[in-house]
Amino acid sequence: MRSFALLAEYSFPVSMAPMKLFITRHGETDMNLAHRICGNSNGQLTAKGLAQAQQLADRLEATQQTNRIEYIYVSPLERAIRTARPIEEALGLTATVEPRLAEINFGKMEGTSFTDPLFQRLRREYFSNYPGGESQVQVAQRLYNLIDDIKVRHNGHNVLFVCHGTVARIMRTYFLDMPLEAYNAYHMQNCEVVSFDL
Repeated sequence: MRSFALLAEYSFPVSMAPMKLFITRHGETDMNLAHRICGNSNGQLTAKGLAQAQQLADRLEATQQTNRIEYIYVSPLERAIRTARPIEEALGLTATVEPRLAEINFGKMEGTSFTDPLFQRLRREYFSNYPGGESQVQVAQRLYNLIDDIKVRHNGHNVLFVCHGTVARIMRTYFLDMPLEAYNAYHMQNCEVVSFDL
C-alpha cells in the first residue's frame, strides 16, 4: 500500500503536442565575404545578404500555409535582426530577441582569418574556450536549454529561430547523432532553412 501511495503522488511529465522548430542563418555579411571570423562582433549584411533575407522572407510567406510558423526568435546581433525584419513583415509576426541565440563568442579570435592556425585547432577542441571567449560545449548548454524551454513555452506551435552558422550546427546535434567528422563538415548556407520535429 505504501508503494502505491508514493506512485500516486508522483507527478508524471506533461505530454507534448507535435511541433516543429525551423532554423535559419542570417544573410551574407561583409565579414563572411572577407573570410573573417565573426562571432559577437557586428558584421553588416552585404547587398547580397539583404537580397537573401528578402528572398527567404518570400519563401517563408509562400510556404506559411504548410509551415504554420507562429513565433520567431532572433539573435540579438544586428545581422540576424536585419535578416528577421522582412520575415516579420511577410508573416505578420514580431520577433522576440533571444540572447541565447547569439553566435559563439570567439574572444580574441574575432576578426581574424578563418585560416588562422589557432582557430583551426580550437574549432576541433570542443571543450576548449577561444581565448577570452566561449567553448562549443558552453554554447551547446545554452542552446539545449533554450530548445527545452521553447518546447514547454510553445507546446504544439511551430517556431522559427533566426541565428548563426556555429549556433545552427550545434543545435543540429540536439536532434541528430553526428559523428565528429560530420559535425566538423556541416555548414549552413546564408538564409538556408532546416526544420526539426520537437
